[in-house]
Amino acid sequence: MLALKPDCNHHYSRNRIHRQDGSYYDVVEATALDPGEVEFHKGISASRDLKLDDVAQLRMLKALSRGIESPVALVWDAYGHYEATEPIDLQYQGTDLIYVSKNAHITQHLRDLVSSHNYVIYEGNLQVKTIKTEKDAKMQELLDMLYREGRIKLVQGDPFLPLEEVYANFDPMKDVVAVGNIGLPSLHGRGGNYPIVFNTSFFLFEEEDFISEFSLLGDAYSMQIREGVIESPPLFNRSALLFQAGGNVELRQVSLHDLKMQALGRTFDLSTFALNETSQPGKPALYTRFFGIEQESRTLTRTPQDAGKLEFVIIDRAIVGVKRGGETEIPHNGFVLSLSADGVEQTTFTNEVRYSFLDGSQYTAGIQCGPGLLRDGEIILTQQSLKQEEFFRKRVRDGRVTDYGVVPTDYAEDIDETRAARMAIGVDFNGCLRVLAVESVNRGMEEATGESSGATLSELALVLKNRGYKHALNLDGGGSANIQYYYGHLVKGADRRGLPGITYERLVPSVGVIRNGKR
Repeated sequence: MLALKPDCNHHYSRNRIHRQDGSYYDVVEATALDPGEVEFHKGISASRDLKLDDVAQLRMLKALSRGIESPVALVWDAYGHYEATEPIDLQYQGTDLIYVSKNAHITQHLRDLVSSHNYVIYEGNLQVKTIKTEKDAKMQELLDMLYREGRIKLVQGDPFLPLEEVYANFDPMKDVVAVGNIGLPSLHGRGGNYPIVFNTSFFLFEEEDFISEFSLLGDAYSMQIREGVIESPPLFNRSALLFQAGGNVELRQVSLHDLKMQALGRTFDLSTFALNETSQPGKPALYTRFFGIEQESRTLTRTPQDAGKLEFVIIDRAIVGVKRGGETEIPHNGFVLSLSADGVEQTTFTNEVRYSFLDGSQYTAGIQCGPGLLRDGEIILTQQSLKQEEFFRKRVRDGRVTDYGVVPTDYAEDIDETRAARMAIGVDFNGCLRVLAVESVNRGMEEATGESSGATLSELALVLKNRGYKHALNLDGGGSANIQYYYGHLVKGADRRGLPGITYERLVPSVGVIRNGKR
């Protein structure tokens, strides 16, 4: 049964801070006396219809912003990354990319169909227009399966648009979207009877983020720990807030070099691998989307060519792709494990991956986002923080994206100019867990009666310091900023979707929760 009034161990507050220029920002905060009550839940999910309808609406709005007058969007509810088409068979000697992931296999086929223009739209459903080959027949079987399971939805701005104009408006890379596990924090709180729920991780959201067939809109990335299990690895060298069983909480930067990994029947010490560097031929290496930035000030997006390499694309705890010879695409939400082909036994493996800390550290819970804001009560945010934590915004020239950047690809590169809705999590010197948000609104959607302007990262860090935080970590803000307090909205959301005065709760993949004490 839902609690009718807050427990005395939980508190909240609302305050307004005025600037000298006449603007202001509203600060809301929820507090739990026991940080041991926190858990981080990845892969929360809404009903399929709600999820697909919401994503389709967002994709249509995005297409309209690109100048498409009658957009088309095809969205489908993906399977888990761990679901494979077949076991990994390393006997294959070709250099083509092998899609281990069922998701990647389906997205690739859907994009190929849209690119070919060999389709029609019948009663709102996508169908193969002419079945001439075995591939065409398999494509229709795939569509039939997705429609039978209720996993796929086609949305048109104008359902009477001639097919030739549909072909012109329908972009297979931007408008064919696989959707991951995302849900509403409000429903997750009610469903689990959690008195406090809040948004946490950055996730794939912009068109450039899910350009890889291995990526899903809504995929949360960077390290997350639940009940002692590292569910996602630290892709980038970013700050994390980590909770130990004895009540100790620490803030530290963590990268793949801090882990060991079990996969392919072996245990790998990842600290010995070259990380985002062009390694010597045959030597083991790891590649994330940060590859190339230190050397060439741009993301290279693919691993170097190397005939002696056997490479594995890894997302969370699953191998999703395999390729020989290098030149493997690096997904935004994963990394590539690059091994000497001679050092891998030619046999069949499962796609499961596990992680642990090299130094033996064990944490009951943990969330990585960044940048870090406070450590031991002192502000650690500097002008170099975003660079040090491997943030790199996408590059745009003449309206065209020239570099996809590093996720979050739209993150501003300053700490003291950009005002936005912000989120932070931390602990104070009394040992309490505290979650804080600064309210704001989508640009151009401000109401005439006035709106909270949002805050810069520097302002956020100062607020936290003045409130007595010991350690504090920046979380994903913007339209995702959300704190649910006893089943009510504590934050006035930023997501307005072109409608001033109308607030939308954004679907997100990852939340922090405060348990109600009953397990």
